Amino acid sequence: MSQRAHHQALGKEYHAFVDDFLDIWHLQINPGQSTSVHAHPRKTTYLLCLSGSGVSTNLKSSVPISQGTILRIGRGAFHATKCDEGTEPLMLIEVETPRNKFDLVRLADNYDRAEKRYEPEGTPLPGGRRRHPQFPNASFCPASPCGKFKFAIRTGMDVFYRGIPDGGFLIKLGIDTLLSDDMLILSNRVREKESINTDAHYLCVETIGA
Repeated sequence: MSQRAHHQALGKEYHAFVDDFLDIWHLQINPGQSTSVHAHPRKTTYLLCLSGSGVSTNLKSSVPISQGTILRIGRGAFHATKCDEGTEPLMLIEVETPRNKFDLVRLADNYDRAEKRYEPEGTPLPGGRRRHPQFPNASFCPASPCGKFKFAIRTGMDVFYRGIPDGGFLIKLGIDTLLSDDMLILSNRVREKESINTDAHYLCVETIGA
């Protein structure tokens, strides 16, 4: 089987948002498939589960993943993510900071990539990239290729008054994401209004039709 066919069997990876500090990917892991066992020595990673179920493992333990899960993976921690057998694909948002596609070490891989030390660019989300006047070096795509999820930049004031959509996530944008390993990522499970910075901007990820 070719490497391209291997990647299609595993799932898909799309670049959903990028600015000076963050890389945000939309990942689809197909049933029974897994990412490589890998680490990012200089990056902190967050996994946000949009739908499906699976497990994230490190060298010592494992954590179940289901819709609404927010999982933080520290710098240098080896990990892999697998979708459960016989279910729908595992749909994830992967947030990485600081952005650096060369910051990758693979320990083990089922797709002959163990010796590759860089990450692929992925496929841009369809629909045309959009920009925002407050973030001139940022671009994002409005919808996922499967038509199930959408992306938008919202102000903290808007979030404060209109709330977070069910099943959605808010990812705080700005330079403080580069200065701290503890990003502020909110979901509709976290409803405390004091958690919202009304002067900030957030990337909102939500299910279309929710």
